[in-house]
Amino acid sequence: MNFCTKCGTKLEEGKLVCPNCSYDFQSKEYKNNTVPIDKTTVEIEKDYDEYENFNKTSFIPSKKFKITIAGLIILAIIIGVYIFIGKSAADPYKLVLRFQNDIASNNKSDLSKILYCSDSRLIIDDKTSDTILAYFRNNPSYLNNTIGNLNNQISTNNVRYGNMLSQSNFSIVSAGNALPFFPRYKISIKPTFVNIKTSIKDVQFSLNNSKIGKSDSDNFSREFGPFAPGEYKLYASYNGKYTSLNNTYNVDLINSTSGRVDINALEDLNYVRINGDYPDAEIFVNNRNSNVKISDASNFGPVSSDMKIYAVANKDGKKLKSSEYTVSSGDKTINLNFSSSEYELSSTEDQLRDLIHWYTNSFSNAVNYNNFSEVQPYIYPGSELYNEQQKYIPSTYNNGIKEYIMSYNVLSTQISDDNNSGTITTEEVYDITNASGKTSTKTFRYTYGFKYNENTGGYQLTSIMDSK
Repeated sequence: MNFCTKCGTKLEEGKLVCPNCSYDFQSKEYKNNTVPIDKTTVEIEKDYDEYENFNKTSFIPSKKFKITIAGLIILAIIIGVYIFIGKSAADPYKLVLRFQNDIASNNKSDLSKILYCSDSRLIIDDKTSDTILAYFRNNPSYLNNTIGNLNNQISTNNVRYGNMLSQSNFSIVSAGNALPFFPRYKISIKPTFVNIKTSIKDVQFSLNNSKIGKSDSDNFSREFGPFAPGEYKLYASYNGKYTSLNNTYNVDLINSTSGRVDINALEDLNYVRINGDYPDAEIFVNNRNSNVKISDASNFGPVSSDMKIYAVANKDGKKLKSSEYTVSSGDKTINLNFSSSEYELSSTEDQLRDLIHWYTNSFSNAVNYNNFSEVQPYIYPGSELYNEQQKYIPSTYNNGIKEYIMSYNVLSTQISDDNNSGTITTEEVYDITNASGKTSTKTFRYTYGFKYNENTGGYQLTSIMDSK
């Protein structure tokens, strides 16, 4: 319903000129400058009241309208808050600051929450954070460089996605969404590896006191990982039949540009070939019998540096000890030499033959002249033979018996491993003249005991017994 804005008269639909005051709404002026008077003042006032009431009721908002407006305002606020929170949560600079604060406060729990690795095999937990925190504590300048690199990555808009590998140990990546439409940023750590080589089977490996495996074959090579970038201690240990060996290696997985460090573990351990003139000689390692003969020692070991190796052979009932060989790193072949032992044995046997020669000849003089001092240098002081001859010599002399050595022959010798004692078996022929002057030739077989005398620097006899 429309009303004239000049006089308030009710207008019919489509009328452009007021029938009461002749106001033309198009030309904005009155027609004929006359005002019709076909309506009474009462009617005009009635129409105007209707006009006023229409204006008042037409522009009062309804309750539904108010609720709609309020909802739109609340929605706008929520959207604004969401955008503010989303932008704040997705601010990479705040992530770098959080990373820096966690390191400064040693907050490994929170640090674990903001770390990320594209390799799902690397478990990120407090232990991982400990390794990273320890490195930054020991290398504060590296922390400054890392923070600078992270901020530079943001400023140059060089943020990567989570599945994209970076050459840097620490970088910022977009790893999913913090909220819908807003990315979640994390500190990506580069997965690193340790490649271990060893020539020996059954070497145990531990990294920072955590077992990571062992060599399951000779000439072993395997890559272990992934690990968080940091500094580690690799412990390699071996317990074998002949030797035990362990060593610790420093592993820096930060400064390795390739993301991998190669370690050659326990290089002092290796197998050797042992040669010698006596194939049946038994090999001794650090004075312990290995129960392995030289003939079976083409691949002997494992052995390690400073290990002492020698062999013992049996020659005609006598033991020969080879020279002692000290193993050096990298040895492949060991030659055990018996020449010194052979010479020593030969020298000992020569000395024993000389001992029998001088003893038998001196014994004859001692009996025939009642002079114990003749034989004394060849008998060990205080020994059983020493005491016996002190009695026998004067007794035989006093009975008028004379003894003359005609010949002797050393039948065999048994010498102790240390060459300090043993036995000598002889055959001796004597002409014996009794008190009546009758001479007879007698042959005796004796087994003498002997011993080395440190004071005189030679061998002396200790006992005598008949030998059959």
